[in-house]
Amino acid sequence: MKYLSGINKNLDNESAGNKALSLLFLKQNRYRVPQTSIVLTKAFEEYRLNGKAVLADLEDELKSLPAGIYIVRSSTNLEDSDNYTHAGQFLSIPGVSGTGALLSAVKSIWDSALGQSDSEYLKTFAIDNSRLKCAVIIQKMISPVLTGVSFSKNPITGVEDVVIEAVEGSGEDLMQNGLTPMRWIVRDDKLTGNKEKSEYDRIIKKVARTTRNIYRRHNYHIDIEWVFDGRKIYYVQLRKITGKKQVNIYSNKMAQEMLPGMVKPLVWSVNINMVNSTWIDLLAKITGPLDIKPDDLAHSFYFRTYFNIHELGKILSKFGVSYESLESTHTSENKAKHSFKPGPRAIRHTGRIIKFILAILSFENFYKKEYASLQEEYGKINIRLDKGTEPAGFTELYADMVILGKRLTYLNIIMPLLMRVYNKRLTKKLNRAGINYELIDFNHDFPELLDYTPYPAIEQIKTMLDKLPEEIRKDLKSYAELTKIKEAGEIVRLVEELISVFGHLSESGNDLSYPKWEEDPEHVFRMVLDYSDPKKSRTTYPFSEFKYSGLRHLKLRKAYIKAGRFKVYREQISSFYIYGYGLFRRLFLQLADIFISDGIIKARDDIFYLSYSDIERIIEGRDSEFIAGVQEQVLKTRKEMDDCADIILPTVIYGEEAPILDYKDLSNFKGVSASTGKYSGTARVIRQTKDFDKVKRGDIIIIPFSDVSWTPILCKAGAIVSESGGILSHCSIIAREMGIPAIVSVDNACAVKDNSKVTVDGSNGILTIHNDK
Repeated sequence: MKYLSGINKNLDNESAGNKALSLLFLKQNRYRVPQTSIVLTKAFEEYRLNGKAVLADLEDELKSLPAGIYIVRSSTNLEDSDNYTHAGQFLSIPGVSGTGALLSAVKSIWDSALGQSDSEYLKTFAIDNSRLKCAVIIQKMISPVLTGVSFSKNPITGVEDVVIEAVEGSGEDLMQNGLTPMRWIVRDDKLTGNKEKSEYDRIIKKVARTTRNIYRRHNYHIDIEWVFDGRKIYYVQLRKITGKKQVNIYSNKMAQEMLPGMVKPLVWSVNINMVNSTWIDLLAKITGPLDIKPDDLAHSFYFRTYFNIHELGKILSKFGVSYESLESTHTSENKAKHSFKPGPRAIRHTGRIIKFILAILSFENFYKKEYASLQEEYGKINIRLDKGTEPAGFTELYADMVILGKRLTYLNIIMPLLMRVYNKRLTKKLNRAGINYELIDFNHDFPELLDYTPYPAIEQIKTMLDKLPEEIRKDLKSYAELTKIKEAGEIVRLVEELISVFGHLSESGNDLSYPKWEEDPEHVFRMVLDYSDPKKSRTTYPFSEFKYSGLRHLKLRKAYIKAGRFKVYREQISSFYIYGYGLFRRLFLQLADIFISDGIIKARDDIFYLSYSDIERIIEGRDSEFIAGVQEQVLKTRKEMDDCADIILPTVIYGEEAPILDYKDLSNFKGVSASTGKYSGTARVIRQTKDFDKVKRGDIIIIPFSDVSWTPILCKAGAIVSESGGILSHCSIIAREMGIPAIVSVDNACAVKDNSKVTVDGSNGILTIHNDK
């Protein structure tokens, strides 16, 4: 036939358009596609040149199609490209039967293509329509029980989930008519969402598996339209996921252990620079140089620490570790464990891995030398601090302390890891011997473990306090009172000894803004008063009491000695790390005293509300306007931290800006993210076409549903909010291609007052109403 073709290997983009090629891909890979014919682009070209002359010949060819009901739609060389879908720009005509109706439908689609030159869509994206070649797909319609679209990744956040949206019945309601779909997230073959429609779970899981398989074969992320007729699933369209933005994903799961709670700006400046750069240097020993900065690995939202999953994933991918495993661990509520075993890619790093392993095997000797060296170096730092800090020498001293801090951090990372390795190995050997690891008293053979914990001394002091006469104890409320009691002389001596040995400790060993024990004897005394002897769950025994003879005992004892030594090293380096890190506090407090005398700040603690870059600007002294406003900045930061002290933040945040939370004059509507980004502006509520004239470029438009005919105002918007729809709704696709924020399925969004000030957080799916006067 001259104009009509089946789906075959002779098709190309110029003759059949992108949609037809996608159907060819599906068919060649044995996915079920409805019966489909293609009216080739040559027919369109002849129609454009000669008008109706081509119609008679095409009608004769259409007579060869089997009787049935078809959907007729365009397949152009411009649609479904890498960046633009041309969503809704060409007609799609369902329910067509009979040769005459088919011919009329084809002609209507050609006419819609020819009328595209003045469309707002083409103007917005500066698309050259002169290259347009329009084929037409004639596809047998499937009687739908369920119609949907499946994404191989979340098109909004980039999370490696399969996202599926579906409606019962025709897909026109999903794509064009603004119906809010059912929605599933599929990860590791587990479903979340739409529990009330569990009868579809089997179908959704099958679609998800197919979507993942197609993605692997296609080698780029796709969305695929499908129809379930009650017995079989048909795949009717395939395209690349469009949208230009890649949003970062931040999680605070690790931070809850490493940097919990709120982190002041100065603490953030020190910790992120020192700790993150040490991790990067450590990993680079295996991967080679990493093009990642310390600040790239973490972000502060409302003064809480969140780690960048994308950047961590880049590092893991160098080892062949699945990025999906890391992402799943940090973004899923599912508690299932994921594999982080290196893959084949790790082979390229074999030389460096061997070198690193050899270094780890001899780490004990390295540790002893490095620990002794650091003790000496920190002794010199102490001497420099004793002489006092002057602004002129501050930067150099701080830089030296950071270099030492990274060396100390390195030991504090590696040693706990090795301790766990050797103790895990011991546990396995003990289990084979029928011995419970928890029953062993390591303190018996390694009494130096007690040198690094203050609790034996605290227990001793508490015992002596309890033996004081009751008339003294009942009114004893402070350490200052204790020092005046004659009978408590020995107790006071022990408290002073406790502070001299453990005075470097504080409420948080990772937060230099907390006072050390040596600064606050009253805090130490309150700890003693509140101390209660912990009840041991079981009795422990020296290792020597577990009797085994021969080779087994020798191997077991060797493993025990090694595990015990590394327990000591771990406690030793942990204590020394807190000591070394605590010297930063001493350094900054000395500088704070100078700033106070210069009238820059009013209190010593104020310095912790400045970043290190702020401190450098003050020391340079060039920006008098900034220096004059430092105290105001401190007060502002203090207030911000106080205001958000009790807020509950999500575990995962998408994008670089913190989500706006319900607070004072702010109220939030939650919806489904449809396009990333954050934008504030004036809300225009558009309920019907007569409201179009009030939309100005850059307005935030709030609509009840998405309609193709509304494209002109969608293309003017700074952000889009829809009460209904899904992530393949017309407005969602337009927003992603324009790179503007969008949220759909926002209940009662049209109730927002026209001209209100609002913020659309498309990354996190939040519409914020600013209720200020």
